[in-house]
Amino acid sequence: MENAYLLQPSIKVVLVISRRKSRSVRRSEKRRRIQPPLRNGINAAPFRLPFSRDGEAEVGVPWVTMGQWFEERFGSQGLELLDRADVLAGHNIPLRRDDPYQPGERIWVFRPVLDEPEEPIILPIVAENERYIVVDKPHGMASVPKGSHVAQTVLVAARRQFANDLIVAAHRLDLETAGLLLLVKDPQWRGAYQKMFQDRHVRKTYRAIAPILGCNLRNLHSTPKENTHQHLPHKDIFGALGENSGNDAGSDSSSDYLVCDVCADVHDDFRKALQGDMCPSRWHSELFLRKREGQLRVEIIRERETSTDVTQEKTSADAGSSSSFCYYGEHRQAPVRHGSLAITDIEFVRAVAGEKVHAQLALYRLYPHTGFTHQLRVAMKELGAPIYADPLYPEILSKEEAAERTYPLQLLAESLDFIDPVSGEPTHVESTRRLALE
Repeated sequence: MENAYLLQPSIKVVLVISRRKSRSVRRSEKRRRIQPPLRNGINAAPFRLPFSRDGEAEVGVPWVTMGQWFEERFGSQGLELLDRADVLAGHNIPLRRDDPYQPGERIWVFRPVLDEPEEPIILPIVAENERYIVVDKPHGMASVPKGSHVAQTVLVAARRQFANDLIVAAHRLDLETAGLLLLVKDPQWRGAYQKMFQDRHVRKTYRAIAPILGCNLRNLHSTPKENTHQHLPHKDIFGALGENSGNDAGSDSSSDYLVCDVCADVHDDFRKALQGDMCPSRWHSELFLRKREGQLRVEIIRERETSTDVTQEKTSADAGSSSSFCYYGEHRQAPVRHGSLAITDIEFVRAVAGEKVHAQLALYRLYPHTGFTHQLRVAMKELGAPIYADPLYPEILSKEEAAERTYPLQLLAESLDFIDPVSGEPTHVESTRRLALE
């Protein structure tokens, strides 16, 4: 047909680009498909069935059925676990006594929970959004299940309280320490918030009650009111501490810092400073710490490789100046094998009335730059002011002695400051708790 147009159908192409999930999210999803679901907020413990008895080189597998291995490994309680369907293979399949023993197979066991609370645990909520919850942990509660602490832990209590088995902890606090703990609601956000803590992108502030030091005793009845907002500024841990300190918010413009290099004896230079006219109110601690498996306490590594450092020359010149900042510890040295460098700033806030315990005590603020086990407790002990009611430092208390304490460890995770890794929003969270002896 003349002057006719051939009409072609129009085709619209729509490209759908899906963002690939991160490796940690894919791994978590695969694990959840295989392992049994949580029961009342508690995970099943994974086991890998052995090929032989420990220390024995046997020909052939010594067990024929699951019941034989469980009875040998756990006694009559092991058989009870099988009878209650508390032992499961992959994909939530219960195992029975007469099921064939498969060496190398991964199984999951719901162990008996011995610390079930009589009443549900309700954790105070300090902050919450669609990605995380910040709770105010009490003293004496473990952050995550470990050993005999299972149901009465923050993680399990939170899963039950918020009816969400996907909740995980972004970081941890010692059992003895109270205060802020950030919990992530969904595995897709876990990596971002855990990495934020691992990479030290969180400014953490703690409160502690400990013996008052030296000339600060003179201020027992005349210390200024505590300023809750102008805290000691976060410093570059590898920078020159003390430089331009008067320009930082919360610093005394007239103060520098005193270097107390106490590698040989942690208190010598500090005692000399207190005997003079200087009254330190801030300290910087750098200690090499090591935690051996099976030990309750961490140990300080005194030996280290020496190195020439311009900071060492600077500190010698500054040591004689009047100051309110004391720098102690094994600072600016070459790395030590088998140890971790734990860095803490410590600030004297005010004296506190110690009539309750008949002691001269003070309130301190602690600013950890690292997150090593027991870091704050060891730093205060080395300073000569161990945190009040600490069952491990300076001396290890027996279980009976620890139970007889009138007050728990006087250490509180007071605040968290960070840039939210997902939204980019500056975030400040503060505990509603206060220490008993404040």
